[in-house]
Amino acid sequence: MNNTSRYIANLYYVMLQARNTLEFCLKRDHNVKFYNARKQVLQESMEPHHGLRNLLDSNPEVAKVFEPAMRTLLEDVYGGEDAVVHAVGEEVRIDHTQHLRIYQAVIPVVEQMKDMIGFYLRHAKTKNEEEPVIIDLMKADDSLYRAVCLKFLMGDLANSFFEFNKVMQESKGKPTPQSNFIAQNEMAVYLKLVRSVRGGTRIIDNKSLDLFDECVQICEMMEGRRERRDNKPMNQIITENQNKLTAYINEADQTFIKAFQPVLEDMKAQAEAAKSKMSKEVPTES
Repeated sequence: MNNTSRYIANLYYVMLQARNTLEFCLKRDHNVKFYNARKQVLQESMEPHHGLRNLLDSNPEVAKVFEPAMRTLLEDVYGGEDAVVHAVGEEVRIDHTQHLRIYQAVIPVVEQMKDMIGFYLRHAKTKNEEEPVIIDLMKADDSLYRAVCLKFLMGDLANSFFEFNKVMQESKGKPTPQSNFIAQNEMAVYLKLVRSVRGGTRIIDNKSLDLFDECVQICEMMEGRRERRDNKPMNQIITENQNKLTAYINEADQTFIKAFQPVLEDMKAQAEAAKSKMSKEVPTES
């Protein structure tokens, strides 16, 4: 890869750690080594001489928006005991009642880094330095990231929706403090995030867009702004949508792995070359 592609790849690797943070929304055991490795990459990206740090220092307006977002991610997900996710010895502990904080921490960082990378992609194109290996990776990443994000968001939105309806049934249709809290502090935020993730899509194939649009349509059904297709019950609509997203993710993941492999190999080769050069420059006793 040329130097521009390598610079983009280094930015992308930071973004990848933020994106992969979404995995903590899965209710399973998580490897503390992965947690610590992601935390280290994100923390080091804010230190002097890192490519991302240099970019932010050169663009104060970008830094003004991005730095608080990264700080939220590091504090809310990779912070101490008060974080939604934190390591205790060899165990990763996750408060699964606070997925919303994970989404609100991850999505702004990923979206802003996609904007940064997009700038350098356009720059590479004008300088005839654009390389297919990077273009393919960015497309594969956007497909996978948005599908994973929407699957998690739609699942948690559905849980809030059904809980809201349950509370309203128990109160015979009269709003209560609990129903108002769910509607305003949970559902409204999920609905906004779903639309935001769909709206930021950078791919244009109909298969992806149709599925992502379906997620927004389901949001409109929940809001009473669109009728349910074939008068299906909402739980069936949600289940079918989750199944479609799962199938899409399985396929997109394979495409991503194939696209990321050559970039990862180049990054490893560059790291080894830098390490070798450094070892040769270290003075030895005569």
